[in-house]
Amino acid sequence: MVKLLTSEPYDILHTHTAKAGLLGRLAALIAKSKRLKKGFPRLKVIHTYHGHVFRGYFGPLMTKLILSVERWLSRHTDHLITLSPTLAQEISTYLNTRQDRMEIVPLGLHLLPYVASDLSTEFNQRFKADKTHWIGWVGRMTQIKNPKGLLKIASHMKKLNPMVGFVMVGDGPLRTEVQRKIQELNLEDCVFLTGWEKDMSNMIPSFGALINTSFNEGTPVAILEALASGTPVLCTDVGGSHDILPKGEPVAVYRAGEEENQIQILLKWLNEKNRVSTSARNHIANHYSVERLAADLSTIYATISYPEDSP
Repeated sequence: MVKLLTSEPYDILHTHTAKAGLLGRLAALIAKSKRLKKGFPRLKVIHTYHGHVFRGYFGPLMTKLILSVERWLSRHTDHLITLSPTLAQEISTYLNTRQDRMEIVPLGLHLLPYVASDLSTEFNQRFKADKTHWIGWVGRMTQIKNPKGLLKIASHMKKLNPMVGFVMVGDGPLRTEVQRKIQELNLEDCVFLTGWEKDMSNMIPSFGALINTSFNEGTPVAILEALASGTPVLCTDVGGSHDILPKGEPVAVYRAGEEENQIQILLKWLNEKNRVSTSARNHIANHYSVERLAADLSTIYATISYPEDSP
């Protein structure tokens, strides 16, 4: 990366996520003197926090080390970006920096296929299970994503309405443990694991609800896809999740670890066949579009490249 940054007079380095952001910004600092000797312009560095690893991922010592490094790197970064107001507040607090240093640039996704999608009945045939309702969970099967939280809900739901099925989309280091837990709780007939799916626009619209059980989040893509599909969303009140839920729609947040208390909300949505309104779906698709993201970033790039007379 240092070799690349000193090979051409690049104006901007924009890094994303934790590990890539660390390596990219370190490379920019190392390349600084070499670039000056070549007469290159000062490299402006932007970093986007899609979430953070300052809570729940590592032990106390590792977390303290990561925070120290990130605080130092933030002082050598020209522009800090995050995805939502809640994340901006959290990250600025952890980094001991002013919140007005954090530019909020929401995600940009191809959501129109989800808006145009329709309900499907493929699950009954795919999983050979005669269910009247399906609930989905999407994510990496890691401790921070809390896949066992979904199994708590499924265990309680099976006693109240055995006609509800659960689909867990994703994979990860906890998959074997999740499979074992499904057997222990006698949920083989109602909880099904798919691994990763290539096209979620054919799956999420068929869920009667999507559940996110994470202990920590940035802005969950699956929640945006569900909202654009018209699928009700129940999620933990962490990270930027709360910021993206439209008011007046079948959506709800809860405290992580209290999954069993959410059954009545889910039953209500399923029994009444609640869906997110068309207007809310269109708003989500437009506000989180790729075109909007490109326009936002173009403005930021122009501003920091030409601060005095930005085009």
